[in-house]
Amino acid sequence: MRHTKGEWIKETTISIDGYHIYSRLDDEDVAIVCDKSDNEGEDETEANALLIAAAPELLEGCEALKKLIKEFSQMLVDEDVDIVGKMDELLDIAEVKIERAISKAKGQEGRDKP
Repeated sequence: MRHTKGEWIKETTISIDGYHIYSRLDDEDVAIVCDKSDNEGEDETEANALLIAAAPELLEGCEALKKLIKEFSQMLVDEDVDIVGKMDELLDIAEVKIERAISKAKGQEGRDKP
């Protein structure tokens, strides 16, 4: 199973109340997230749209962690590997990917951390 490639973007739609999620790579539609019928759901609707738009980055972060766990397990068996150096490198990569995904999912992408 494959998902739509590229970074997913959230933007406000004009034709309906809600958000349009599309792929930056090929401008392909991914989803439309509609506002609830009451105005009280606007924040929740935007949060849902942000989470959907962050899905590729969240997947990438999970894959980085999976790789880190797999390589760490192998390093425990291999005595010739610089475990501290390799783990530091893998942790840095995973941390950057995860921080970016979380920031995007929370609508904080491109902003300084609070």
